[in-house]
Amino acid sequence: MRILRYSVFVSLIAFSSIWVVGQSNKPPVPKAVDNTSVSATDFFGTAVNGIYTNRFLGFRLSAPEKYIFIEAVQADIESRAGIEMLKGGNNAANKKIDEALAKQVTLFGWLELPQGTPGNSVIEALAVKQGKGVTAPLALAASTRMITTNPDVRIERSLGNVKISGRDFSGAILRLKLNGIELYQEYYITMLRGYSVHFTLTYFNDEGRQKMLKVLRSIEFSK
Repeated sequence: MRILRYSVFVSLIAFSSIWVVGQSNKPPVPKAVDNTSVSATDFFGTAVNGIYTNRFLGFRLSAPEKYIFIEAVQADIESRAGIEMLKGGNNAANKKIDEALAKQVTLFGWLELPQGTPGNSVIEALAVKQGKGVTAPLALAASTRMITTNPDVRIERSLGNVKISGRDFSGAILRLKLNGIELYQEYYITMLRGYSVHFTLTYFNDEGRQKMLKVLRSIEFSK
């Protein structure tokens, strides 16, 4: 069962990072539907005037217009660069991380402040095509179990089942210490159209957390 995902984005916050320019012309084939007619725009979603809309997965959410939106291609490279920093010395675990990365799709990232600004906060979203029987709690458990093979990453606390806009999410807060920099990641996972959809909040303090939670709680579902 493909229940793992990795969302880091720490390269956007704590380290210098890689940037690319470009757009995805075709999304991974959305196997949750019977045809391949879903456009890249519908699958990855779009952001206009501070509102992100994903027609395929059926949700939208909003952020202040001053926040910096990172479209799918850029967000994916940033996320993958960040996860390299979290790999530990366990080669078998690192291999599983690489296998999981190949199965996830980054949808977007939203930064509170420009890249490189101290104390920045980020929200990002990813999707993983799942098999039958996979639930949000299973996806969360698999993700946290794998990423905490690094001794510098630990679960701060489980959030259990969380209701957001009437939908069930599974959540947890992780504490990370990378190159002497301590930060937090907060995971919220729900199931949509055969995908586990992962929203990750990355922040340094409670002020950053509350700002990213406000964005997440603005979510509206159409399906």
